[in-house]
Amino acid sequence: MITFYGVAERSDGRRLTMRITASDRGSARKTAQARLNNDRNGVESVTAKKKLGRDNFTVTSADSDCSRSF
Repeated sequence: MITFYGVAERSDGRRLTMRITASDRGSARKTAQARLNNDRNGVESVTAKKKLGRDNFTVTSADSDCSRSF
C-alpha cells in the first residue's frame, strides 16, 4: 500500500479533486479524483494519474473500501 499526501483543490458536491504532492515512498505529483456516495460519508471510487519517481501509472478503485485498496 502507498499513502499519498496532497491538497484538496476542488469539491463539486460528490466529486473531489486532490493535487498529490508526496507519498510515503518518495516524490509523487499529479492529481486524484474521488467520488463520494450520496450521503457524502464514504468514497465510491478513486481515480489517480500520477508519477512516482520515474514511473507513470493510473489507479482506479471502485470497491466498498477505496481508502484501503487505493
